[in-house]
Amino acid sequence: MYEGALEDLKRGATKTGKPLDGLIVSDVDRLTRDPRHLEDAIDVVVQYGRPVIDISGTLDLLTDNGRSVARIVVALKNQQSADTSRRVRTAHRELAKAGVPVGGYRPFGWEPDKRTIRKAEADMIVVGADEILAGVGTHTLCRRWNELGILTTRGHQWQRQVMKNMYLSPRLAGYRVHGPTTVPLEQRYACTVDGQPVMGLQGHILDVEVWEKVVAKLRDPARTGNQNIHIGGRKYLLSGIIRCAYCGARLTGGWDKGWKKHHYSCRPVTAGGCGSVAVTGHHVDELVTNLVLAYLANRDVEAESGPWPKAAEAEIAEIMAAWRETKRGGTRALQMVEELEGDVAKLRGERNDWLRAHSGPQLTNVASSWPRLEVEQRRDIIATVIEAVVLSKADGPKNRFDPDRITVIWRP
Repeated sequence: MYEGALEDLKRGATKTGKPLDGLIVSDVDRLTRDPRHLEDAIDVVVQYGRPVIDISGTLDLLTDNGRSVARIVVALKNQQSADTSRRVRTAHRELAKAGVPVGGYRPFGWEPDKRTIRKAEADMIVVGADEILAGVGTHTLCRRWNELGILTTRGHQWQRQVMKNMYLSPRLAGYRVHGPTTVPLEQRYACTVDGQPVMGLQGHILDVEVWEKVVAKLRDPARTGNQNIHIGGRKYLLSGIIRCAYCGARLTGGWDKGWKKHHYSCRPVTAGGCGSVAVTGHHVDELVTNLVLAYLANRDVEAESGPWPKAAEAEIAEIMAAWRETKRGGTRALQMVEELEGDVAKLRGERNDWLRAHSGPQLTNVASSWPRLEVEQRRDIIATVIEAVVLSKADGPKNRFDPDRITVIWRP
């Protein structure tokens, strides 16, 4: 807006075409508190002869004396603003270390005091966490909650990113959220001097172990790529799993309005495929489903439980303690910091991989549970036993489905 006002002043007219002879501000610090921006305004005033003045008349960038006074005032205001910002940051940091929740809208699951848990909403969060670990996508949760009339604390319907951010927030596990936006949301918690996370006064809705598994599930690269962003969730069972036998590309699902059926087809050459194969979807879905259920008929699909054997927090704490003992070492200390940051990131990545591997769908009878599962849950189960489904061309024109066109590649 500031740059736009200067551009209008240069032209001598607003964007709507009304004449503009100058600018009037309530005070010089309402014009800007940045010395660099002030110099931009001075350049415009001097070059184009259009004044910038304040209501009292003490600001006049057309004169040398007025420009000097403006530079002094802006420098003082800039320093005052920096001092205030520093004091506010310090105060918030101390509150964070004490675990005290502060300002803003109440988070979902808590009362307006941000300390008392609202049981009805907390129960929804717990159920949603269990469903995420069972393979249900956040888009499906959004649809369900919206259909039930459950709104966000701002009175809006749930959206995928809002739902995801809520489950990534350390607040759910009882941590006091505090940190720069450059840090991943799940790592934004206040820390004590020895690097340990601070538990907030708001209590917790999810156990730390459960929350960590949810975070690992939501951060799974297989779920977060651009190719996997679906506003309404996966519509077709084998989209991305079934492949072309000739170019190897993943087939895409689509809906045929005329026949009122879905199909799978290879993309055209211009879109990265070869366009050689297509098949009616429900035939393939039924065939693959029957094969998978038959394979799992005498098996249980159940995630293992237990803590991560490497105890990441303990190792990270030891690493940070080693750094604190040597941080006076100048250049070498800085090098150690970079090395330690890499170790910490590696440990977190390893733990997330382990948690994802141990938080899959927990079913004791796949066949009986299959009808009530969401598409993404069925896909997760299929992916545990099948590497890919490969589709070949039809052997001449046929009106019925030929199972010989399908090759299933099972996982070892």
